[in-house]
Order: sequence, then structure tokens, then C-alpha cells
Amino acid sequence: MKYEILCPECRKAGRKGKILAKCEDLNGRGDLYLFCKVCKKEVLVKVEDISISS
Repeated sequence: MKYEILCPECRKAGRKGKILAKCEDLNGRGDLYLFCKVCKKEVLVKVEDISISS
């Protein structure tokens, strides 16, 4: 199943979440550092939070 990773900083500010990445069959542990062009911040996304195995 395909998922879209949205910017949590944009959502906190009340804007529609910007799509940072798309993933499919993501498993494991670790961190992803993605850059949002809208809020101009580097966003930490934990793989455990978006993993489909949990």
C-alpha cells in the first residue's frame, strides 16, 4: 500500500500538509530527515510512526 508523508510543521501552523515523500512497503526503525519547501525547515520523521508492520 502506498503512503504519503506529510509535513507535521505545516499541519501545526494550520496549513494543508505538504507532501514530503511517498513510500510503499516501509518497514524497520530509524529516522528520516526531510526538507519542507513551504515552511523551510528540516523535519524529523520516525520510521516507527509510519511503518506498516506495527
